[in-house]
Amino acid sequence: MRKYKSGFTVSGEYPYETEEWLYSEEHSNKDKIVFLGYDANLFPMPDLSSRPNTDYNKAWFPRLKQTALNFTKDFTGEVWLDDVKIK
Repeated sequence: MRKYKSGFTVSGEYPYETEEWLYSEEHSNKDKIVFLGYDANLFPMPDLSSRPNTDYNKAWFPRLKQTALNFTKDFTGEVWLDDVKIK
């Protein structure tokens, strides 16, 4: 689990399109990893499931999901981004 505690960053085309996804020790266990989303200033982002269904968010989610799956490829349990299970 130590490997995942650093979290990961997802960046877009523009410098302001950056999200930090930090490991949540409170919500994770040996069978489940939960990352919570923050903006570049480490201000909590809205839960992933409550973000507006815009074209931008529809395009952003696959990039976010793939980055998270690549980061956790060695983990055999569930992977969550906020309140959304991706694996």
